[in-house]
Amino acid sequence: MKTEGMEQIMAKPWVGKQYEQGFRGKKIIALGDSHYVARPEDYTENITIDVVNAFLNPEAEREGWMNTYTKFERAVAGRELSQEERVEFWNSILFCNYIQEPLEQPRQQATVGQYIASYPSFLNLLETYRPDGVIAWGNLLRDALRSHGQKGRTIHAEWEDIETITYVLSDGKKVDILPIQHPSIGFSWDNWHPVIDEFLTGL
Repeated sequence: MKTEGMEQIMAKPWVGKQYEQGFRGKKIIALGDSHYVARPEDYTENITIDVVNAFLNPEAEREGWMNTYTKFERAVAGRELSQEERVEFWNSILFCNYIQEPLEQPRQQATVGQYIASYPSFLNLLETYRPDGVIAWGNLLRDALRSHGQKGRTIHAEWEDIETITYVLSDGKKVDILPIQHPSIGFSWDNWHPVIDEFLTGL
């Protein structure tokens, strides 16, 4: 399963219809960690797109995993969004997962080998979609990205100073990455909003 220009990426990213116009005028990638599936055949090249479409469908039955996406959008916007605003937000960004193979259980952690194997796909993603900023979900993903990137600017949060990560593309364009707590567990969107807001303002 290959996409032109994205040969190393198995799962196609969700690319919002207004991604080029951006969110607050900036091209932003929301970078999750991984998908999990009960059956291997459920992991298709459209799985990420299908997940976002299901989340945005007002007629779909609400499921627990959707809370992760709700908390993230609120952390970026700083408030609860209406259905119309939710659709507008997700259409202004790109979303994908870093790990390019399925995990078998919820909360399962990817292996070091899986993070290493997914790195070329991430670089390909950056070169193809050329974001201004990336918001990366979770500490394991943060550590994987830091091992390849440069130290960026520091953003002060109430609980700690957060170091961003800078990647330099082949033509010299710099992409700033903000690592945040994974929105799935123990995530306070109102605490994270000022951090994300400062990050976006500085892009």
